Amino acid sequence: MEGKGGNRICHSKIHILRQFFTIALIFSALSCGNKKDQIKIGVSIDATTFPVYTLMKQALMENSEKYGVKILWNDVQSGDRSLIPIARELASVKKMLKAGIKVLIIKPVSFKIYPILRETRRFKVPVISLDTLPTDVPVTGHIKVNEIDLGRKAAENAIEILKLWYPLKKPTERWNVIVLEGAVGVEKLRRIVLGIYEALDQYQQEIQVVSSPQVSGADAAFDTVSKTIGKYAGNIQAIIASDSELAIGAIQAVNISNLLYNPGWNTDPEKRKGFAYVEKKGIVTAGVGAGKEACRLIFKGEHVIEIDERPYQRALTALETALDVLEKKRFPSDGLVSIGLGKVAVKYSPIRVVTKDNIREMEQMWADIFR
Repeated sequence: MEGKGGNRICHSKIHILRQFFTIALIFSALSCGNKKDQIKIGVSIDATTFPVYTLMKQALMENSEKYGVKILWNDVQSGDRSLIPIARELASVKKMLKAGIKVLIIKPVSFKIYPILRETRRFKVPVISLDTLPTDVPVTGHIKVNEIDLGRKAAENAIEILKLWYPLKKPTERWNVIVLEGAVGVEKLRRIVLGIYEALDQYQQEIQVVSSPQVSGADAAFDTVSKTIGKYAGNIQAIIASDSELAIGAIQAVNISNLLYNPGWNTDPEKRKGFAYVEKKGIVTAGVGAGKEACRLIFKGEHVIEIDERPYQRALTALETALDVLEKKRFPSDGLVSIGLGKVAVKYSPIRVVTKDNIREMEQMWADIFR
């Protein structure tokens, strides 16, 4: 009897083990069935050596797992030097297409990319351009910052500080403002300047633009701002620059004239935020681009405003848009831009205002200025 009882116990254990392994196999099969293959996204950039695109690469690589994608990255500049850049770019794109990319995000070497589009069409791969818009053939869509918004934000935020520091008490009073428009013929700067004047035009009774030079570089900005400050005996309330480099030259001129503001880092912490309470009011300086030196000057308490184009976030906008195109078969457009042969859908990436209150957010881009 004991032998039979022992056999029953043994058979029972075997039955339980079989059930356990069956359940384990079912869960394993379900898990494998639900696991999707990573979507391959090709990204081709003309030169990753610029900090902006180094940060973009970082954004894509850091977030690829989160989005369930595999990034195939191509830095054209570091490719086969026996080929000219355009040929190097095309050869790399062909390799990515053969590797099975589903979307191509490209900042092209040239404004003309027909040979690349001819290849992507063969593989039925949509093409999204980044920052540089091809002009010879329409792509699926384009990702960029809205330059008019950049200029508008710089001017609007400068005006808000003018209201705090220099409230106008008589209808005849004006704020004297210098607008550094930048070099002639640069389309991006032209659009930024349009945005600046779009904001200033809302205050035609309160603002007098006393100088609007079309200059290039910090040296030229320093020279023209110094002369204008001298001409108006220091009676300048704001300088708005279309890029960070111009802002740097302007700030040095303001410094020599002893018209820099001082935030007063040692003031009551409750009053430290914003610009209502500062140790010394000065000329309000605003720039666009949040370049390294301009951000360092904000951190030092010498510069007031920069508008950041947020390259990290722009890369994620491009990635999210690529996945949208794959899933919904449409480009999530904010508008259209003309290229001569027609119009291309455009998606604008977010921007942000940088001041003393949030300058630490720039550490991801310019870590060494905070050391």
